[in-house]
Amino acid sequence: MRIFIVDDDPDVLRALELQLRPVGAELHRFPDPNAALHAAKTKLPELAVVDFNLPSMNGLELLRRLRELNPKLRAMLITAQDANDEISKARDERLFDVLLGKPWRMSEIIEKVRELVALAR
Repeated sequence: MRIFIVDDDPDVLRALELQLRPVGAELHRFPDPNAALHAAKTKLPELAVVDFNLPSMNGLELLRRLRELNPKLRAMLITAQDANDEISKARDERLFDVLLGKPWRMSEIIEKVRELVALAR
């Protein structure tokens, strides 16, 4: 299982990576969505944990592009914003499987990631 973690906050990236190691997956972290897309061309992710607010494109656009590469991609969107129209529309399109608002508990993320890993297998 290959998991991409995409967040422009280095502290969040490190925390997520440390907390998700016990899941037993191959973790790749990216502070920039373009770097994640580039890597996905050679190392296709099966699960993506993506922040909504990212530089150069938002998390929804990144998930759309990742899904073009892997239509079976499982995805978690993390956001500090309330569910706006764009997020609501993306939910209706099933662009992501799980939406988590900030602040979140690590135990909640681990639980949801484990559920998505099980679904992806």
